[in-house]
Amino acid sequence: MLRTDLSDEVIISRIKEFLEQHPEGYDEDTKEFIERCALWGRNTSTTVSELDQIYNYLELDQEDNNIYRVFADLVESKFDINRPIYEIGGGNIPTVGKILALRQQKGTVTIYDPRLIFTKTDIPNLRLVKKPFTGEEIVESNALMIGYKPCDATMPMMKYIAKNDLDFMIALCDCAHGFLEIMDEDDINLWYQSCEWPVYIKYAEEERVKKSGQEIRRVKRLSMEKYDNPSPIIYNILDVKE
Repeated sequence: MLRTDLSDEVIISRIKEFLEQHPEGYDEDTKEFIERCALWGRNTSTTVSELDQIYNYLELDQEDNNIYRVFADLVESKFDINRPIYEIGGGNIPTVGKILALRQQKGTVTIYDPRLIFTKTDIPNLRLVKKPFTGEEIVESNALMIGYKPCDATMPMMKYIAKNDLDFMIALCDCAHGFLEIMDEDDINLWYQSCEWPVYIKYAEEERVKKSGQEIRRVKRLSMEKYDNPSPIIYNILDVKE
């Protein structure tokens, strides 16, 4: 939701000024859409990423109802963030990754997106990479990978995570790439196994899991529906089979 202490005119003016300062960041259709829908956030906590990011960057949204801060809070509630973090598909403006970088006591946050408007930052542990994540990059074995509505980057990201057995949390976008039909965690885990996750392949037989006591990760689902975000969030967590 947008701040109530700012008038509609002020919000529209600040958004137009931002677009004028960054003409390379958006094509004409997107700029026209953003200007036309500048006040969309008066009625909802989440609109489209391009507009939500501008709201956040210009501090136009209410701090306690900021969808990016909510997602960052969820990440921090499930994982230790003092480690290497990679945000894939970070959008035009660094947002979630920036929030987490400011909270870190150690570690780094690296954001990959070819659409990034900014490539420099005064936050020493924040790295901005203006290119797509290809999977050829060197990612630390203890890394956490995150994505807030990464859209087309979702499937390549998940396959990389599965192949390298990494922790992750992804807020799926509205198109969800097939996930909207997945409503329970068993289905999500069946899909996840199809990514050829090494731990699942190695310990697929129940008896072997019992004998080995191997820790395996299960995929869980969260919701941000109370913030007008209908798509699920998926993340993994260690399970110990007795």
